[in-house]
Amino acid sequence: MLAQQTATIGTTFAFDGKMLFLNKNIGNQVLTVDVGGVSYRVEIVLTKNIAPNEPPPLQFCNLLFRKLLRILKLEPIGRQYFNPRLAVNVPAHGLQIWPGYFTSIIPTDRGTALNADVAHKIIRTQSVWEYMDYLWQSGLDERQIEAEVVGQSVLTKYNNRNYRVDGIDWDKTPNNTFPTADGDEVSFVEYYTSQYKQKILFASKQPLLVVRRKTKSKEKPEEIIYLVPELCLMTGLTDEMKSNFTLMNDVAVHTRVAPAQRVKEWNQLINQVKNEPEAKKALTEWNAEVQGAAEIKASVVPRQPIILAQGRKVDSGPRCDWSGAYRDNKIAANVDLKYWIIAYPGKIAPEVENFLANLQKISSQLGFNVAAPKQIVLDSDNTNAFLSKITPLAKPPLQLIFYVLPGTKGDRYAILKTAFSDMRVPSQCVLLKTIKKNLSVVSKIAQQMCAKINGKLWKPEARLANTMIVGMDVCHDTAPGGRKSVVGFCATMDESFTEYYSREIIQNASKKEIVETLDVVLSEALKEYYKKRKTIPTNIIILRDGVGDGMLDAVHKLEVQKCREAIQAIPSELGLPPKLSFVVVKKRIHTRLILKKSDNTYDNPPPGTLVDTDVTTPNWYDFFLVSQSVNQGTVNPTHYHVIYDETSISSSQLQMLMFQLCHLYYNWAGTIRVPAPCQYAHKLAFQIGSFIHKRVPEELHHCLHYL
Repeated sequence: MLAQQTATIGTTFAFDGKMLFLNKNIGNQVLTVDVGGVSYRVEIVLTKNIAPNEPPPLQFCNLLFRKLLRILKLEPIGRQYFNPRLAVNVPAHGLQIWPGYFTSIIPTDRGTALNADVAHKIIRTQSVWEYMDYLWQSGLDERQIEAEVVGQSVLTKYNNRNYRVDGIDWDKTPNNTFPTADGDEVSFVEYYTSQYKQKILFASKQPLLVVRRKTKSKEKPEEIIYLVPELCLMTGLTDEMKSNFTLMNDVAVHTRVAPAQRVKEWNQLINQVKNEPEAKKALTEWNAEVQGAAEIKASVVPRQPIILAQGRKVDSGPRCDWSGAYRDNKIAANVDLKYWIIAYPGKIAPEVENFLANLQKISSQLGFNVAAPKQIVLDSDNTNAFLSKITPLAKPPLQLIFYVLPGTKGDRYAILKTAFSDMRVPSQCVLLKTIKKNLSVVSKIAQQMCAKINGKLWKPEARLANTMIVGMDVCHDTAPGGRKSVVGFCATMDESFTEYYSREIIQNASKKEIVETLDVVLSEALKEYYKKRKTIPTNIIILRDGVGDGMLDAVHKLEVQKCREAIQAIPSELGLPPKLSFVVVKKRIHTRLILKKSDNTYDNPPPGTLVDTDVTTPNWYDFFLVSQSVNQGTVNPTHYHVIYDETSISSSQLQMLMFQLCHLYYNWAGTIRVPAPCQYAHKLAFQIGSFIHKRVPEELHHCLHYL
């Protein structure tokens, strides 16, 4: 419509469907536009003049840069742009990797900035129909095939559009017809032949994929799009592919981009925008320019020691890795494992006996006292037979159930984890091939067993007295038809932030991200804290993972208020109410911090690198922290956004605390990307949402049963 009105609005404009941006003032206008023989009245209302010294609207900047990417002939898929002409084939695994970019215009303390990063899209050369036929040949029925396909992202062969599959219509085929805009009926076969020159080979055999899209129309809030499986490619990797070590290595060669290469690709993008004639013209029309990567100053948080047995300090080293510390030291605080069961099929008895011998040896070195287990030798690898044997034994003082799985088989892990949860006992399920590995793997298994029964593998130096740290994350239930949200809530109960009260919150609303009963769970955690320590905390720091920028206001309005309600409900006779700090922890970000060395080469910054100026957000208190080191690719910083704070904790204390908490995840003898309470909350939510699908008994709230 607007393209017909250049006499009025000019040839330079940006339009997002509602908002029209012009490089000149045309005042208010009423236009008549003819489309397909129908006349429409279009009203243009002036809402604002932007002064030359005023920052341009982010909406406009994003529209302009997306136009530049299209000029460079990059294909939009979701919010990213890719170059299929530079696709890399990985024929051994039936994959193509498309290189591209993520871009977003963001406000920073320095002004309006382009946040750009290298991106990759993995396309499977297998069509959706070929994948469905493979599943059918493998013996899956329609319901099972639907479970595998629904929710997947697919790419249309004919126009490179990306869709998320919402369903499969088994009653329709490409031979079915649909009404065209002029009222005629045409089959999908005819439409794709005439419109895209695409011939459908299996028209009578395949059903149609269903995509549901919300519209802005009140009369028709949802539209249904039908896709032909044969004309769609699968994207991304299946769980089976992700477990293929060779495949993942072959993919990583192209997707793990080292710092120097990342900087090179950034510069290539900026140079293309600056030098491509049509792109230069688009920028000149708006009196705009694109500059190179911002150079900023950073600081480094001091290295954090860890504390092992007898208070011995161990330096975490420049890479924050203390995996070798147990050669000369023992764990910080032991809990004896006196009563436990190990179960396994009789055919693997020699391997299990060898594992138990190695476990005794390793545990002794760790200072973890492990008694001989009660062994349950099964006649067959039958899950129901095992459960019937073990259920009568699952009662106090049993501390742990250990099950050796000969191999992966269907949903057995989920069945076992659910059964062990119902038995109110922490459990460990390990594959046979894992226990056959070297002693370092046995050591990790021993450490995990110790942590599950509340042993303390290591501790930090004490920093903040009488402070409760709460980690929260949200996952979505994978049960068919469930679509519930599962919140992991993990609150520290001790001075060293290594003892937890863990709760899952199951919200029935589909894809619900806001935690509506946070006040109830926080109140329970405060009661447990008082029961253990005979005092209430001075400070409560909530670390909220799983929140995007678009949800910050909602979290600030709703979840912070729920926390305040829980604090206000504390009886006054217990002491002064705790002070609250609420921090949103964002790990899925596209900001990258690259170290520019004195010789103008590029590398990853060291763990502890901190940026709290220049690229931070105006009017908020936030900072970026690199907490880990990586062997390949570019390290990812984590973005900490303090959306509420009434404590007297200084910014430097909070930053050091966040780095320290990244040292305290017991599944890894090194730093991780987010604070341990957040990672534990994620593990809990994931286990409930993926395997157990219901609340766990109260007896498991005080142990890391989900580790």
